[in-house]
Amino acid sequence: MRRLFSCLIEGWEEKAAQNKDHVARIYVTDLPEDPADERIVSINAETVSLLADGGMSLQLVLPDGQITVSAESLQQMGKDGKDAYFRIVPVRAEAERSEVTSRVQAAELVLKDDTGFRPDDAITRGEIANIAARLLPVGAAGITSYAGYSDTQEHWAFEAIKQASQAGILQGYSDGTFLPENHLNRAEAVTILNRLFGRPTADVKSSSWPDVPEGHWALREIESASGTVQVLSDGSVYVVPNH
Repeated sequence: MRRLFSCLIEGWEEKAAQNKDHVARIYVTDLPEDPADERIVSINAETVSLLADGGMSLQLVLPDGQITVSAESLQQMGKDGKDAYFRIVPVRAEAERSEVTSRVQAAELVLKDDTGFRPDDAITRGEIANIAARLLPVGAAGITSYAGYSDTQEHWAFEAIKQASQAGILQGYSDGTFLPENHLNRAEAVTILNRLFGRPTADVKSSSWPDVPEGHWALREIESASGTVQVLSDGSVYVVPNH
């Protein structure tokens, strides 16, 4: 069951002053006897702009946790002038929760070197391959053939690139290279995330984005990541855009 929360935040300045912070809070409630399988929170563009102009951060307070959106992120969202949309899928089964916890704890998702964390650097293809490989289920079998790449043999992420490629999460280029030091673009990022989390893609023919042409190589992946995916009884996939 899905529950939709359409939010217009009123009186956030007064409440923030009472709490002595700059945080606007949305309390996402649920029915204890009939919890939702997913919760959707929608905030209109006007409210996002008000929060951004006020230097506020946003916190979604859930029955089993919380999600915080920084003031910097809200300011960028305010510049975009679009509604904010959050799709929250709780992990309730103890077995699922334990698996998620153990995989996150075991995966060193953030690597650093002697120069520091480098928070403003863009992520590279080698780094995202390293993250993807660490999040693959234990014993995940390769689903694609892997002949190797001409530019990864001496790279520090060689094994991770190999594992992520064999699992079908990442792919190289037609010239036999992987380009592990190239920065990841947004189309590549949504493609990797869709594959990593098993998100279905629909056989769409047109784009819902003005800057994504119909012939774009990642059209299906972008559309899937931009909307709510529904798998019909006949196995076909339908995507409802959320922008």
